[in-house]
Amino acid sequence: MTIPTQIVRIAAVSDIHYGPNDETKQCARALELLESVLDGLRDYQPSLLVDFGDRIVDQDARTDRRRAAEVAALFKRAGLPRAHLLGNHDLENLSPACNEAVLQTELSHRIVNLGGWQLILWQGDVRSKRGNLVLPDQDLDWLQNQLALARYPAVVLTHIPLDSGSTIGNYYFEDRPQGRAEYRNTADARAMITSSDAVVMVMSGHLHCNRLSTIDGVHFVTLQSLVESYTTHPEPAATWTAVELGPSIKIDVHGNDRVKYELTPRRYGFHALRRSPLPHAKRHKTGTGGSRRPAVD
Repeated sequence: MTIPTQIVRIAAVSDIHYGPNDETKQCARALELLESVLDGLRDYQPSLLVDFGDRIVDQDARTDRRRAAEVAALFKRAGLPRAHLLGNHDLENLSPACNEAVLQTELSHRIVNLGGWQLILWQGDVRSKRGNLVLPDQDLDWLQNQLALARYPAVVLTHIPLDSGSTIGNYYFEDRPQGRAEYRNTADARAMITSSDAVVMVMSGHLHCNRLSTIDGVHFVTLQSLVESYTTHPEPAATWTAVELGPSIKIDVHGNDRVKYELTPRRYGFHALRRSPLPHAKRHKTGTGGSRRPAVD
């Protein structure tokens, strides 16, 4: 199986957080920033616009619904094909069904096929239980079943990152990665993905930073928030991301926190080359020609 030569264009925006300013998030500017992004996308002409969730700053059910409706109105007015994910703030006071009604689109697990690429929109549970994010069995079962059926090349889109990457320097998550920046059982989902023949990339939001990890040939890309400013002070990041899927995956993060990646999709069946890490003792054993630390008297 090979990567399609036709280029598929996707635009992405994440963590809009419309509401009053909150710590380093310039949430009061969210609608202004989103409208500017959506106006610019008319020139980019993506096949799909993906919103990775956390559209609002949660407060109470009535306020949250009003804010979500104002954000949804901008997406609808843009007139672009779109897909949305739920973030943890979207569900603090509103149900999934309420979010669906406001956005007028489906928000459960689903598949989108574009130009030979399969997009797996995985709506893992983002609601915290006693301060912890934990994937329920039904979400993991859906992912496992879908990956068994998935076509190469596939991209998984989800709100919470799955790479367990570094949070050093992250204003919100440096001191609390486990259960907040990632699921407690993230490793279970990641193992399904890296052992799949189909998946070449995973994209997510949530962390308010740009991050790239490559694990067993799968690229894990985390997207910056639209309104975050701790990396771009005093201005917000004003971030949106252009993604070109093809023989080379090109990712261009626009705004005030610019990043560009050019990534090679792993080959079909690449995971078959995976070797278990060497045991610790063997990794550090001095062999022929190796150096040894001098003894300390």
